[in-house]
Amino acid sequence: MYSGPNIAQPSGGGAAARTTLPVLGAILCGGLLLLLLAATIVLALIPIYLAQKTATLSSNSATSGLVTTYINTDNGNGRRRRQGSDDGVNIGNYAGGSFDGSSNTMVETQFMNLLLSSKRVSKLLQFACVVANINTKKRRYAFAKRATTTVIACSFYIQFISSCISTSCQTAASSTCSSLLVSGVTSNKFDFSNIVILNTDRSIWVTIIRLRFTGLQSPPDIRPGKGGGSPTTRPTIPGTRTTATAPTATSNVG
Repeated sequence: MYSGPNIAQPSGGGAAARTTLPVLGAILCGGLLLLLLAATIVLALIPIYLAQKTATLSSNSATSGLVTTYINTDNGNGRRRRQGSDDGVNIGNYAGGSFDGSSNTMVETQFMNLLLSSKRVSKLLQFACVVANINTKKRRYAFAKRATTTVIACSFYIQFISSCISTSCQTAASSTCSSLLVSGVTSNKFDFSNIVILNTDRSIWVTIIRLRFTGLQSPPDIRPGKGGGSPTTRPTIPGTRTTATAPTATSNVG
């Protein structure tokens, strides 16, 4: 039986399809592999970034703001002076001078002994003390003879423990530290010998034979830090030397 002429079917479409589909599949697979590779790299870097960020924030936010304490001293006992030395009774003659390193360390140690009982303090940073005349009514530096008193002004930063980085923890710790200093700075605990006072050029001005701290002028203003981290320079307290000159050493007999 005659079934009609055989008509050849075009084979180009099938060949094109057989060629295009594998290429598209290869491209998609390659894209997926690249996407997976990129995602893997990003996920691997996230813990490293977070660890560094956390470490930086913890270190910085665990530091208080600058603390400055104004400390009264006793009147000394008027003991005999040696050349290059003086007694605490004449500390006012050395306003504008600063403690040397070993003298700062002696005072800092006593401060730390008090503050460690708060259980929130790790250490003190950049501790420095100077001799200054202040206006007792306005608590401002004043070097005129009227309405002034001589104090030891010590400034520092508090490094809180690593678990105390929240504002609430540091606020509570700051209040505790302030109370500890107010009640703890007494002549019984803060009785020092051979405090070296330096000139502005860092040369030795005088050695105070005995210096006793009798208490704070007022409660220190201690506040949580703002993430500034450890200070890179020593905190300074503005001031100039009084016009009074250091007393001439005398040799009292008897």
